[in-house]
Amino acid sequence: MRPQNLINQKSGRESIEWSNFWIDDANKETEKRILLFGDSTSRDIRSTMSRMLHCPMDLFASSSALRDEMFWNQLDDFFSSNCYQYDYIFVQVGNHSRRAENGVDLFGEYDYQRFESDFTWLLNYLLQHSSKIIVEPSATILVKKKQNGLVKWSKLILHWCFKIKFHQEIDQVETGVAEKKNAIMQNVAHKMNLPWCDINAFMATTYFMKSDNIHYERRARATICRHLATFAGLI
Repeated sequence: MRPQNLINQKSGRESIEWSNFWIDDANKETEKRILLFGDSTSRDIRSTMSRMLHCPMDLFASSSALRDEMFWNQLDDFFSSNCYQYDYIFVQVGNHSRRAENGVDLFGEYDYQRFESDFTWLLNYLLQHSSKIIVEPSATILVKKKQNGLVKWSKLILHWCFKIKFHQEIDQVETGVAEKKNAIMQNVAHKMNLPWCDINAFMATTYFMKSDNIHYERRARATICRHLATFAGLI
């Protein structure tokens, strides 16, 4: 089960495309098993989430766009064994692929319509493997900046020692695309009666900062996991 008219072409892909599968305790029967579905932001918290909840925490992570045949081939490969059903699946996609099919222009109206259709297909696909799916927004994207070394380390020390949160400039263009995709995902989740966990809004209330333009610092991982687990009623 996959969308129609998937694309299999070089244009529109990133300079590096990657995937990462992880099956925790693959040789054991377990009372509970959870899947983190997304990309590197999901990969960041996988081991922390597993230790916190004391259960296998599997991972499907990919940089590929939902419109790309490569993504759906990876998806079929991941689920091909049919050995594992999931108590929960946490879905966070949309961090990659903010360019149109030509690989140059930003998302346009057609791309957003296509994303809505493909995301609906994805959730229906995942519902075959769990009845409990929690949808999260893609990340807010920061401007990539090079800082003076002394200034950078001075701020880091103040942040680490005194929990001072310094301003980090948001990339309004890239985040604008992400926010439109988030609105689409939230609307699709609502139509399908699936819960929406706005991890971005929650993290904005904390003192944690991002270590690059997308990912939060390592110290934030436990807080992110605790919020997701509390939202799902797992702790």
